[in-house]
Amino acid sequence: MDVPTAGGSPEQPGQRNAARRPSGKGVILLALLLVCVVAVGFGGVFAASKLSRPALKPSTLAQNQVVTLYNTSGSQPPAKVDPGPPPPPCNCTLNTVNVPRPTPTPVRPPDQGQMIVVSLTKEWLWAYQDGKQVFDTPVTTGRPELPTVTGTFSVMGKFAPIEFTSPWPPGSPFWYAPTHINFALLFADGGYFLHDAWWRNDFGPGSNQPHTLPDGTFETGSHGCVQMPTPAAQWLYNWADVGTIVQVNP
Repeated sequence: MDVPTAGGSPEQPGQRNAARRPSGKGVILLALLLVCVVAVGFGGVFAASKLSRPALKPSTLAQNQVVTLYNTSGSQPPAKVDPGPPPPPCNCTLNTVNVPRPTPTPVRPPDQGQMIVVSLTKEWLWAYQDGKQVFDTPVTTGRPELPTVTGTFSVMGKFAPIEFTSPWPPGSPFWYAPTHINFALLFADGGYFLHDAWWRNDFGPGSNQPHTLPDGTFETGSHGCVQMPTPAAQWLYNWADVGTIVQVNP
């Protein structure tokens, strides 16, 4: 005796077993559905992994340079800090011997915004805000063997503090021990920074050439960075925004 189905019509002999076995077309559709689900799952995992990693701009920073560029596609640079009044002019070597402040390098700063100008000949830096000079300081640029790059750049990142490590191995005449830096502004790929040089006694004209100080200490230029007294670097760090134009002239 046949038992009525939920719909009220009796099943035919063999119909129940046929309903339990999917047809060939059904098997194919089921397999395709399973493949789609697996593909979507892998795609979601891949996309999530891509989104979880910051898309930093590639850089050719010196080997082992301990820096991290800002992720300009997402994170924001630090909030602007009021630098306060500029530090007293240094205009000196050894902090005791006065040297004349050079005439600013001829430049046409933008009417709006910030601009930093460095002269390799005069070993000096000037800062401009909305077309007006607001700051200047003596600096030390690259030694003859490792000159500072020239051209127009921009502040790529700000770091306070940062540790510089030598891309040259021990035994190289250019090697230096890991060095703490208080204030640094990256302005060109390859590890070129504007930064303080707390260990240096001599800034200004001639300080980038090999020379011996009155106390017998030997000094020469930087490894290509633009170095300055710590108070000057602190002021510049607080004043300059990421993106500020940096013009380095011969």
